[in-house]
Amino acid sequence: MSDFKALLPQIILSLLIGLAGGVIFNAINFPLAWMLGPMTANLIAALMRAKVAVPMNIRTVMLSIIGIYLGTAFQPDLLDNAAVWPISLIAVLLYVPVVTLVVMVYYRRVAGFDQGTSVFCSAPGGLTTLTILGTEAGGDEQKIALVHSLRIMMLVFAIPLIIAGVTGVVPTRTGPEGAETLNIQEALMLFGAALLGPQIAKRIGLPSPYMTGAMFAVAALYMTGVVQGLPPRWLLNVALVVLGSSIGSRFSRVSPTEIGRIAIYALGSVALIIFVSAMCAYAVSYFTGLDFLATMLAFAPGGVAEMSLIAIAMDVDPGFVALHHLVRIFEIILLAPIVAKWLTARSG
Repeated sequence: MSDFKALLPQIILSLLIGLAGGVIFNAINFPLAWMLGPMTANLIAALMRAKVAVPMNIRTVMLSIIGIYLGTAFQPDLLDNAAVWPISLIAVLLYVPVVTLVVMVYYRRVAGFDQGTSVFCSAPGGLTTLTILGTEAGGDEQKIALVHSLRIMMLVFAIPLIIAGVTGVVPTRTGPEGAETLNIQEALMLFGAALLGPQIAKRIGLPSPYMTGAMFAVAALYMTGVVQGLPPRWLLNVALVVLGSSIGSRFSRVSPTEIGRIAIYALGSVALIIFVSAMCAYAVSYFTGLDFLATMLAFAPGGVAEMSLIAIAMDVDPGFVALHHLVRIFEIILLAPIVAKWLTARSG
């Protein structure tokens, strides 16, 4: 509690800066304005050495709220195309080692990173897990953490802009249109699902349990028709402001010089990731008939919450997108410790 009080001025500053960024981006009709605006504003503030921070416990609560909204996008016809999902899920399992190898070679040969750092900078998984395992395997902790923070931020920023540029459609939707407002009974059921779902998700080991648990629990209510109304949009915008601010404020403890140096290499790796993701997505789309945009969002490793939100904004099935990212993260969780032990033994 004392740590939270000490951080309170930084939290308030970060959220105010994030809110201002959201207002500006929303005014110019920028894609995913309430997430990308706060993220950009906090990044600028961090580079200017402002003391901004959003603790993980606040982010966790907001992820549950985002999970609720992702769950509302699940419709009874969700599984109509599920027959071909196993093909795309297998493709994701194959995609992970391919994109990891391509990016690893890039970091090793172009950026000049050591082997351990290159391996754990290139794996498209969670920041915390890869940073811990990479450090144990002899990698550079700061480089690994910074690369993954930049990867997520750059992909979250680039994907909506690329989509808008190619399709001419600005991703701005935040959920199903035309639904009724929640009544009290439905609101209580969503609240209960958002509390119970994450607990179940933690017990069975789902990645990002607060978001995925709430999402699947709420999705069950909508797919069965038990709940039909929607929670207020402003609540999602609040969660997006906090999420965007938390991503941007991650860079407040790193020098602008170091961020700039690593960002150049990270930009190159993101270009490679987008290229490999697009090629794999196109192949899967071609052979299965799945929508290319949905498949691209399912392959681009920008984070479960972030890519699922872009899916909703583009009127793409968020269940399809989220499931593929969960499979990707599971694969990384299973393989990363094995790789870490191998590298540790080899260096020893």
